[in-house]
Amino acid sequence: MYRTGSKNARTNRKTFVAGICGLKLNIVFVMITLGIVGIQKGQANELITVEQLKELGMQIKTAEDKLHNIKVSAELWVEINSNPKDPCAIWQQTPIYVSSTMWSDGKPGSKIRVDVHNQVLRWERKENPDSFSERSFSNSFDGAKGRSIIKTSGPLGKVAPVMNGVVMTEKPQSLSSSWSRRYTGREFTTNFFTLNSQGSLLSDLFILAEDPNSKVMECFEFSFEKLMGVECIKINTEEAKTQNWSERWWLDPARGFSLLRYEHVRILEDNTEFFIKLIEVQNLREVTEGVWWPTEVTCIVEPLHSDGAYMKLIYRASKVIANDPNFDETVFSPNFPKGYTVDDKVTGETYVVDVNN
Repeated sequence: MYRTGSKNARTNRKTFVAGICGLKLNIVFVMITLGIVGIQKGQANELITVEQLKELGMQIKTAEDKLHNIKVSAELWVEINSNPKDPCAIWQQTPIYVSSTMWSDGKPGSKIRVDVHNQVLRWERKENPDSFSERSFSNSFDGAKGRSIIKTSGPLGKVAPVMNGVVMTEKPQSLSSSWSRRYTGREFTTNFFTLNSQGSLLSDLFILAEDPNSKVMECFEFSFEKLMGVECIKINTEEAKTQNWSERWWLDPARGFSLLRYEHVRILEDNTEFFIKLIEVQNLREVTEGVWWPTEVTCIVEPLHSDGAYMKLIYRASKVIANDPNFDETVFSPNFPKGYTVDDKVTGETYVVDVNN
């Protein structure tokens, strides 16, 4: 529903609300039934008052500000279920896989670097529609310039060196893609939780709720609800009353308002619900005082290909280091290796890196 973007619109309340309340969707709905993914409904809701929302907003803002830098090593692989209407259907593992290391200054939309050590994706080819490609690369943004380093690429198991690099004035687009946000874990954590294309943060939503002109309370319902025995804050889109879809978030205030569950569902006329996307966080780790990072996550998403298969993304973070006092921000400006051909779109030059360059 919301897209990641710049973070400089905290004060623009009209734009913020328009981005939330006036959004139009064009989505191919995923017909994954509730029974298949095992929704367990929470206990009865206790609505949160406007006064409580303001206080919660300040607490969430404090939690957001605790993260100053982070390094995450993670893996993600994909399983498919070609018959999601059958509760007995078995998810099958695919070759699709990513291993990566991410560095971030902890601020959504700010400095970041992602090294993809190995990425295997479906390679759409008419002569061989079931083939896969394999790549390794690095993308980064230091706040002023973006860099892209393409190391290897080719068919699965037959990669060859590419040795190309690009310097640009903006962040590489792939860093903001849903795919990148998933395999780095950013989509599964409220530390990088942006609500709209203007980059409004979760705390903004709660704090703005006290402003009657913001119409936040017309767009969302806030409540306390237990999920799997955990006392959570639940956010539910009020559009469900007039539209045929709904979004829901469950946050754990005892663990830095971490995301525990997210549902994006289609609602039929008989109130039957089908998933468009489901995120379930199975494990959280306190990586520094007051900062929790998801280390085990399952995410079910709509099909990306014409074969009609629904995907289960399985995310595992193996190593997480947060608020390192010796964190070196030069990591966001990696040097191009010797022998690489670099297209510098800032200076307009193209050159080959040698020992002295």
